[in-house]
Amino acid sequence: MEVLPDLFRIKKFREDKAELHLLKVRKLLTMAIEERDQAQKTLDDYEIYRKNQEAELFKNLYSRLVKIKDINEVSEDIKIMQDEVEKLSDVLSQMQEKLAKAKETVEEAKVLHQEAIRMREKYSEALKIMAEEELIAMQLSEELGMEESFVLPNNQNDYFKSSIDGVHG
Repeated sequence: MEVLPDLFRIKKFREDKAELHLLKVRKLLTMAIEERDQAQKTLDDYEIYRKNQEAELFKNLYSRLVKIKDINEVSEDIKIMQDEVEKLSDVLSQMQEKLAKAKETVEEAKVLHQEAIRMREKYSEALKIMAEEELIAMQLSEELGMEESFVLPNNQNDYFKSSIDGVHG
């Protein structure tokens, strides 16, 4: 069967392709983890900065006589910092969604890779069985060939029979 080795090579190619895809999506997952971690760190760092800035702004307000204008400026600064926190939180959410999708993609790639391995293994096993059957067939053929070499052809049997009959007759 010439088809089976060709099918095996196709299955092996598909397994290799699935493995490469799995490696690629794992890299993307690693990148997504790093991006999420960086977004989290940026947000955490900014939260610390914002709290320190707010404390400094209020400390400055409490330490002197202020005008309404000063209070409005502090309120604006706080609002700007809160908007930045929201923006960074949105970025973090996007990175978390990207990470979740990357994890899902890796799981799908794992399933496809395992399926490709199973298919290749099936064909590998079939090739092994086929090779064993061919070996057995060759061994049987050799054994039959040896047995046939001990049996004389009909015309030689007739020759010996007629020689024996001539001697006895």
